[in-house]
Amino acid sequence: MQSFDLVIRGGTVVTASDAMRADVGISGETIVALSAMAGCKDSKAVGKKLQQNFSQLFPGQKTPVEEVSRKVIEELRADTTLACRNIG
Repeated sequence: MQSFDLVIRGGTVVTASDAMRADVGISGETIVALSAMAGCKDSKAVGKKLQQNFSQLFPGQKTPVEEVSRKVIEELRADTTLACRNIG
């Protein structure tokens, strides 16, 4: 089993085709479990992309999780080099 630096338990993970309660594992500054679930070929590239746009994706503590999820999905879809095949 893979180990993580941080695990966020009981979040809502939204993909293009599904929404589910799930845990999200973070290893270093890369969101490994999210990139694996989205079918992305390179979790480090996903982490870098999300880190580059962090303030736009996570504008504040009171931002609804649905808005953050929507923005993350849009970001993953927009960058075709990430090859996230499960994101729609």
